[in-house]
Amino acid sequence: MIAFEKRDTWVFESIADAAIAYGVNKKVILDRINDGCTLKDGYTTLDWHSSEAETVQELREMRRYIL
Repeated sequence: MIAFEKRDTWVFESIADAAIAYGVNKKVILDRINDGCTLKDGYTTLDWHSSEAETVQELREMRRYIL
């Protein structure tokens, strides 16, 4: 999972690791990923981390859909 803060980006191995780092429970992390909202600080957004290969594949699929 990946966290985008105001000035930094962090990659966590698991939702549990991110929950510990931000002092929230795992459900809060999942809710913020699903609804696209920030954490209480008003800046930090969370998303699933994809490998470079997965990202390239997703972009190719989107391109095929658009064109």
